[in-house]
Amino acid sequence: MFPLKICGAWCLIYTNNNLFMTNSKLQIDYNRVKFSPKEKMWGIDITKNMYGVIRVNEKISEHDSAKIIWMKSIDYEVDTHILPVINIPHKGMFCQTHLTYIFDDTLTINDGIYEYVFTRDFSDKKNDTLIRAFMTQLILDHIIRHI
Repeated sequence: MFPLKICGAWCLIYTNNNLFMTNSKLQIDYNRVKFSPKEKMWGIDITKNMYGVIRVNEKISEHDSAKIIWMKSIDYEVDTHILPVINIPHKGMFCQTHLTYIFDDTLTINDGIYEYVFTRDFSDKKNDTLIRAFMTQLILDHIIRHI
């Protein structure tokens, strides 16, 4: 049976993998997984959303183990903080990740090379504000008038 206590939203607070920032998100919805590492480039936030399916194995040691099968579909969210979020779909590579995890107040995941420590994420996602819609309208109006 899938452990219900690991379902929910998680925020990355520590990793020894230099590719991921500590404000990356992990969403576990039973056997579906969405991992969203964030990257900052020139003041723009780029979030890479990776989707997968998780299968929890029986206990092989004092740690629980699982396998994540990552899907080929990846999408990028580009947030300029001025315009609404832009979604860019992409096809990635199909791969599998074998991992062990420990659950206490945090969720610690080890994939054999790197360790990731997550804590519960209680923050709500900010919506696009009226000011972003207004800025988009101004930019599009300027482009249309000067064509």
